[in-house]
Parts: sequence; structure tokens; C-alpha cells
Amino acid sequence: MLAFAVSELGARRLDVNEQNPQAQGFYEHCGWHVIGRSETDEQGEPYPILHMELPPTPAELAEAKRQIESTLHKLRATLNSLEAKNELGRYQSQITLAQRRIRAFGIANRLIEVEIARFC
Repeated sequence: MLAFAVSELGARRLDVNEQNPQAQGFYEHCGWHVIGRSETDEQGEPYPILHMELPPTPAELAEAKRQIESTLHKLRATLNSLEAKNELGRYQSQITLAQRRIRAFGIANRLIEVEIARFC
């Protein structure tokens, strides 16, 4: 059932009662990781809940990297266009935003590369 939920329904996150270590162990054995914790359940009852996530596959990471590289290419072209304008001051906020996004996507790409290398 878990494999069906992941492959057919796209399940990537789940919650498990912290007071059920066998369930937590089962999901960890299947590759899930704890990413957070809540003191109460969905009804507000004092049953601590562990939030778990299935890490991305190497194929998913590679696709994310391709998408980021495509976005970076477009952002750099946009930045070059903006920097070539005559009234540079008029476009300064857009230039700053493009530069920040290029840095952020560059960081994300490097983190993805590190994750991909872990699989090799």
C-alpha cells in the first residue's frame, strides 16, 4: 500500500504518532525521514506527531537541476538586457532582484549537486 501511495498517488509526506515507534521504524526502513514534530495531533489532543518525508530520487534531483539551469539561463539573459539599458537607475530594483535570484538558484543548484553525489 505504501509503494502504491508513493508511485501512483505521489505521496511524499506523512504523519506518524510519536508514541508508535514501530510505525516510525517501519517508515524509516522504507526511506522516510523525520522533518518535523507537533506537540498535538490534528484534533489538538496531546499526542505528539512526527512529520516524515520521502527524499527525492536521483531522477527527481536531476530534473530539478535541469529546471534550475534553464531558469538561470533566462535570468542571466534578462539581467544582461537590463544592464544594457540607457537609464540604468530606472531598472536598478529589477537588476537587484535578478541578481538575488541568480544567487539563490545557484545555491539551490549546488545543494542539489551535493545530494546527487551522495547517490554515486
